[in-house]
Amino acid sequence: MRYLAIFVFAFFLPGLALSADTAAFKVVRGYTEAPGTTREVSNMPRVRTQGQLPMCYAMTASVVAQRHICNLKGIADCANLTGAEKSIEISPLSMLAWSKVSSPERAVDSFLSYLSLDFTGGGSSTTALAVGGDYFVFAKDSCFDFDKFVRHYGSISSTPEQAEEKAIQWELAYAELKYVFEKNKNPSLRAAMKTPSSSPQDECIDCVLVNRNLFTRIDRKRPDEALEKNSFREFLYNLLLGNCGRFAFAPRPTWQVYPGPGQTTSKDELRQKIMRVVDNKLPVALQGICLSRDGANECTQFHSVVIAGHKQVCITPGNCRILFKVHNSWGIEWQDQYDNGWVDANSILENINYSRNGMLSWYE
Repeated sequence: MRYLAIFVFAFFLPGLALSADTAAFKVVRGYTEAPGTTREVSNMPRVRTQGQLPMCYAMTASVVAQRHICNLKGIADCANLTGAEKSIEISPLSMLAWSKVSSPERAVDSFLSYLSLDFTGGGSSTTALAVGGDYFVFAKDSCFDFDKFVRHYGSISSTPEQAEEKAIQWELAYAELKYVFEKNKNPSLRAAMKTPSSSPQDECIDCVLVNRNLFTRIDRKRPDEALEKNSFREFLYNLLLGNCGRFAFAPRPTWQVYPGPGQTTSKDELRQKIMRVVDNKLPVALQGICLSRDGANECTQFHSVVIAGHKQVCITPGNCRILFKVHNSWGIEWQDQYDNGWVDANSILENINYSRNGMLSWYE
């Protein structure tokens, strides 16, 4: 089984940073494209938003996996899945689950019952693609209305004040769900929570999800089944995704990572590697982009994106640079504002910690 101990970038997600300019993403204005230099991966999945949920690494991994699946299935328009095609759209929560795997040696049949969700502690798109590629089994996006879930807890287009309010609402909802799970594990309260109506379980889960109109695709049996799980992470996975539908594909992809364990790279080498992968018509996940730093110049906020293109542009003769096409998880508004994702490659590459490995990962 392909599995590496890849550095996991700590991830912090204040709402303000998502709608503000960062040093890593710079739009170049007034340029002319150098003829014959544009390379762009075709048939990319739709642009989605993570809202205030700290899971950019899972969003990034789901884009790479979704594009691979669309190509396997011969789907011509991966950004606009319709009809039966919607049944093979990956839930980003499924990739979040794969990114949290702690025991990859388990057989897939038994392991699926141990899948869990954890929105805390950061994560790695490299790990999600590695483990997800080993099993290549995913929960369907139709299992749980992720986009509606995100809209409720704040989109990237929110004002900083609205974003902060939505982030607090999410933290409260998360705490409420954790409370009802832990309360259910108390033997003295367990019987009371199993009563058919007005039980603490029903009341709390309803107030968190049902009354907020987020539970519309979930079988009402699922909370009871989820509460039987041994950990809150497993409870959360089964509450939101449960057994409503998974799909598997063969052949499984070949997972690639750069730099590998014990290896290092430089800014120029990383740029060249990204460009070579894109030249092979493959999107590549890039993690560990620093968005903000503290007074000691230590990074306080990391981010992950997909790179799906590169080109050379010139502002004036002799003043040329490379742009990367970024497929971000901050919504279509960000893509539009940032020249459809075409941003200065050097600004991204200058904001990466080159002492770590596993910054790039992709499927072949």
